[in-house]
Amino acid sequence: MPVAVTYVSASGSGWSCGLLGQVVTCSRATLAVGDAPVIVLVANVTDAAILGGQVTLAAQIGASSTDPNLNNNAATRSNTTGIADLSVAYGASYGPGGNPLTLSITVTNWGPNTAAPVTALVQLPDGVSFDRLEGPGWTCTAALRREALRVIPVLAQGERLLSVQAHRRFATAADGTVTCTLPSLPPGSSTLNLILLLTNPDGGLPITIGVGSPAVDPIADDNSGTYLTVAAYGMYLPLIDR
Repeated sequence: MPVAVTYVSASGSGWSCGLLGQVVTCSRATLAVGDAPVIVLVANVTDAAILGGQVTLAAQIGASSTDPNLNNNAATRSNTTGIADLSVAYGASYGPGGNPLTLSITVTNWGPNTAAPVTALVQLPDGVSFDRLEGPGWTCTAALRREALRVIPVLAQGERLLSVQAHRRFATAADGTVTCTLPSLPPGSSTLNLILLLTNPDGGLPITIGVGSPAVDPIADDNSGTYLTVAAYGMYLPLIDR
């Protein structure tokens, strides 16, 4: 272990573990063919190492018996640390008659380190569908659940249906989750706009937003929130399954 890591414990079924200096040694009398029981190493990382942004651990195995392949007996693992205090804020705007709904999500990194990568999870309820993303640097994915036709009625004064103006296909999230990723976010803010389609005009539909990264976040209470949709009046865009 590097000097910035302080040993707490190491254990595993059938293993006997101990510490000498910064080296943790675990041994067992025999090991049958197949995977060995997992060894769990618990350690503390100093504040200086966290601020440094990365901790690297090295592991090595060996036995008294002959090993025909020594090339896979050692490995290293670097864990990205760093401190990045993330927060999320959001707002919404509506098109004519309530569609589309543009959900603006602003992720702020209050520092001191860069957060990489940053993930935003948006949980959509029934009645809200993901259409597309607008926001530089971000990518969003949503598994396909079905294809549908959006039928847009044209309403004259008095909300009398005159004709169907357009048809458009779109895909909805399989489990209601849209996952958006930004490769890195230095101290500062980044905004993504999710273009959503409402198939329920009643309002009060909860859209849950959460953000995170591998970095240590000292204040996690401001990493999530819930937006409630507003009831749509006038033109309403229904869904017709194909």
